[in-house]
Amino acid sequence: MTSEGKLIVHIGLPKTATTTLQSNVFPNFPKEKFEYHGVNQPREKNISSEFYNKFYVAVASGANINDIRTLLKNELKKGKVLIISEEMITVSSSGATWKEKLKNLAVIVNDFNYEIIVTVREPASAMFSYYCEFYPMFSRSSKNFMDCALNHEDMQIFHYKILTEKLQESFEYKRLHVFQFEDIIKGKIKKIIEVIDPNGVSASVKFKLEQHNSRKKTSHYITTRYSSSPLDFVRNLVDYMGLNNTKFFLYAKSMLQPLISRINKIKIND
Repeated sequence: MTSEGKLIVHIGLPKTATTTLQSNVFPNFPKEKFEYHGVNQPREKNISSEFYNKFYVAVASGANINDIRTLLKNELKKGKVLIISEEMITVSSSGATWKEKLKNLAVIVNDFNYEIIVTVREPASAMFSYYCEFYPMFSRSSKNFMDCALNHEDMQIFHYKILTEKLQESFEYKRLHVFQFEDIIKGKIKKIIEVIDPNGVSASVKFKLEQHNSRKKTSHYITTRYSSSPLDFVRNLVDYMGLNNTKFFLYAKSMLQPLISRINKIKIND
């Protein structure tokens, strides 16, 4: 199958400056040649496009893959570069593990002109940051952070030998592009831009990076910007079920706002 356009899929990992890329890089390419269909930040204020919702539901569930391939083919016929960014592709959910999501994604993009962007981070700090954000989930199944980091299946995305094996099982090696969190936060994104725009169409664009989702620390606590709020539940429900219903989302948000604004603290053992 041939197509005029190209598909770029950024699959995370989580805690690797994904919000920075989704806020300050991916949406800012020239609109006449590039179309961003990924997460619109901040998540709590934006509903993603219908195309994105259908794409992610197919990745997360394995359902309607032929339909999304047809839709994708029609989108690529427009001749643009389509950019999708969703770190939840490498996060296990109740519907599918991250390994299953990669397999579903591979079936969707197979024989299209695609590139996969993976962002990684020094594994110890990445796992701890991930553990803090999803502490309620991890604390139910693991005794402590070390046990979780070594043994929890969801943490295997940061066991890079395992991740690399699964990526190479699913995608062509030449289409995989890995970039480091440590470079991104220093503003070194030239190579990411070249994968998306090898012809230099966006040369005049100034990408101004900002820091997002930082944690406040004390001697005994880490205060996260968010952990697992009711709004996260609503957003995930909308994404998972393919509900492109702004009124439903805003109504649920207004009803849950008192709980959404709470502060989450994680105790650090001395």
